[in-house]
Amino acid sequence: MTEMNPTTPASSPLDTLKALVLRNIDALDHLGHELAGGDAEVPESVLEYLDALRQQQYSAIAEHLPVGRDEHLGDLRHLPPATRVYDDGSPVVEAFRSGMAIAMFYPRYDGDRKVFTDRHMAAASSLAAIMAADSAPAMISDLDEWRRAGNYVDAPLDDEAEKGAEALIQRSNALGPGATVGDLFKAQQEAAERENDGDDA
Repeated sequence: MTEMNPTTPASSPLDTLKALVLRNIDALDHLGHELAGGDAEVPESVLEYLDALRQQQYSAIAEHLPVGRDEHLGDLRHLPPATRVYDDGSPVVEAFRSGMAIAMFYPRYDGDRKVFTDRHMAAASSLAAIMAADSAPAMISDLDEWRRAGNYVDAPLDDEAEKGAEALIQRSNALGPGATVGDLFKAQQEAAERENDGDDA
């Protein structure tokens, strides 16, 4: 038995590849962050395997579009803007931000936009409460995407949450192009340690 499940509008093979690669990179970054930041000791071989899977995603796109290499690591890492645009010019993915909460919406795959944004706003409220309590780091997959103007749906937060969000934005900007969520998490940890050292002084 065979089955076809075309998107609306229909996607070209390259359209489908772009969406798949971006979603895979997002998922692998999140998984790597969870494993590296958890309490359990994760074998280095597992993290290396995740890195290899991530590189395969960049390599797949590099068969069709020019992908830049990290000047220090030599890895394929910098996706061109065309990766995030379908053949018809519509966005492959949109980032919705509310304070510290980032959600990636894939218009051809994630269903009704209002249902998605309502769910995101509920999650943003929960994250704002957590952040106000313990400065929890944001979970974002692509800092370059975050910096692109016009891709956000903003919602008002309380003063404490807004201060934390602004600090996170400044920290991500300081990391430079090509930074990953892991880089941001490390910067968050270092900032928290400096703040704790100051309190103990």
